[in-house]
Amino acid sequence: MTQIKLGIVGISGKMGSKVVELAQNDQNFVIIGGISKDEIDTKIARYENYSKLAFDSDVIIDFSRPEASISAVQAANKNKKPIVIGTTGFSEKDLGDIAKAAENIAIFKASNFSLGINIIKEILQQFSRNFLENYDVEIHEIHHKNKVDAPSGTALSLAKILAKFDNTNCQNNIVLNDFSSPIRQNNSIGISFSRGGGIVGEHKISCFGDFETIEITHRAMDRKIFAHGALMAAKWILSQKSGIYDMCDMLKS
Repeated sequence: MTQIKLGIVGISGKMGSKVVELAQNDQNFVIIGGISKDEIDTKIARYENYSKLAFDSDVIIDFSRPEASISAVQAANKNKKPIVIGTTGFSEKDLGDIAKAAENIAIFKASNFSLGINIIKEILQQFSRNFLENYDVEIHEIHHKNKVDAPSGTALSLAKILAKFDNTNCQNNIVLNDFSSPIRQNNSIGISFSRGGGIVGEHKISCFGDFETIEITHRAMDRKIFAHGALMAAKWILSQKSGIYDMCDMLKS
């Protein structure tokens, strides 16, 4: 069996290290190296050059920060290699750069690689009209104290699914909770967040009706759930043509 040569950007980070742990125990992969601002396992090659990493890899997995992620995308594009992106917090310009690269290479981009979260997304897509027409929707997310972006990319993606299916286009009415906006307007979706300790991730969607409340909660217990999803994506993306893909695309295939 030919092993998939895997390059990892952000290899020493919380997520990168989990990807390494799982990939080292998966006979489908061989880790050729990674990029990190910190020291890494001496048994793994540390790359300084993104283009060299892309050249040596069959596929790249990126769990880093936006500036490093964009460098990885540019290197993947230059070397015509697919890339799996788990980084969040991109600017509009960054997203434009990613979309441009996707004209030439296959890019798998997800804010959350958990199978459970993506099942919830499927549920929201099926029932979003009823939610927004009959309920007031609030989303609350909790993550560890060192998470650099807020609200989470997952919370925003859940809100956008609900907003996309509403006739009033309430995507423009996604409200970040603060003291200046305590009153919730009709057809708006509130998002709030908490940060603390080492919490891996929790997302709760609350739908408040006049006579009932529906709540959907997802709790990630270990970062391995995201690493496992990223490795699944790395295998899958190798056989895809150029474009941007996400977990829903993979799960439906």
